Amino acid sequence: MSSFLLVFSAIIIDIIFGDPVWLWHPIRFMGKIIKISEDFLYFIFQKHLKFAGIVLVIIIVGSSFLSVFIISLVLYKINLCLGIIFQVYILYTTLALRSLTDAGRRIRKFLKNTDIPSARKEVGYIVNRDMRKGNEQEIIRATLESLTENLSDGIIAPLFFAILGGAP
Repeated sequence: MSSFLLVFSAIIIDIIFGDPVWLWHPIRFMGKIIKISEDFLYFIFQKHLKFAGIVLVIIIVGSSFLSVFIISLVLYKINLCLGIIFQVYILYTTLALRSLTDAGRRIRKFLKNTDIPSARKEVGYIVNRDMRKGNEQEIIRATLESLTENLSDGIIAPLFFAILGGAP
């Protein structure tokens, strides 16, 4: 199956189901591994944090690529459909198209209904700043900044690399 069809399938699944919070999520797992590795490497290389960061990137990117590549190969050897399902699932979990649009819609709905406290609470889920006293303009600005920043991480980058080489 071509990378394009794998990616197209993952996009459709993401649009239909959104973020799979009810399933094992490789991106959340990777986040935990990053945190553990980061703490360990920063402890080991306390005086060379840039070097620790470079090592962390190499470890995370390399292990992520290799694990998905090897699992894909094994599953394709067992059964073509298993390999395809695995790759589509991995790609699906890297996308945040529906999650981002849903978050924006919820915030817009609260603002439209002049429910500023609910909008503040909702925007707090997608931004890393204190919005407890934010006015409507600050909520809109924070929402747009967060959605556009996450556009790269949650949509553009995964799609770009998936089209280049599939799930790995």
